[in-house]
This record gives sequence, structure tokens and C-alpha cells, in this order.
Amino acid sequence: MDLEEDQPVHYYLHQARRMKELEKLTMYVDFNHLARFPHADPEFMTHLVQNFNKYENDLREGLKKFMKIFASGNDQADMSKKSYYTIAIYNLP
Repeated sequence: MDLEEDQPVHYYLHQARRMKELEKLTMYVDFNHLARFPHADPEFMTHLVQNFNKYENDLREGLKKFMKIFASGNDQADMSKKSYYTIAIYNLP
């Protein structure tokens, strides 16, 4: 399946499903996708880069919810058992 990098939603849905299939715990996020998202705080990206540790727990919690909703299918109990996911951001400036 050839996914377009310019379609982030489909790209991450596919990645979440593959993570489940392969029992992986790390989601790889393209910095460019984050940068194009219309954040309420225009300085969010600067803060994220400079203070990643401050946001890391919230990002992991968001990923856990994302995985539970979009990657679990009929297997929600199995997905909720996995309480630790990590996010790796690539293409940093």
C-alpha cells in the first residue's frame, strides 16, 4: 500500500494498524505534519521542539487514546492493556 505523505490522517491510521499487527509500541511522526497542523497556540511548535520533555507524557497519552480508538477494531481490551506507547518525531528542523 503506497500512502501519500501529504495525507497525514490516512498515513497515521495505517501506521497505527501496522503497529498493532506487528506489536510495536512506537509511532513515528513527521515533524512537517505537526508543523502544518493549525495549532491554537502559534508558538506550540517552538515550545514542542525546545521543551519536548514537558509535552511527552501528554503526547504518549494522546497516542494511547488514538490507538485504542483507531487501531483496536474489536480488540479494545487487548489495546487498553498496552499502557506505554512512545512517539518518535523525525524530520526535525
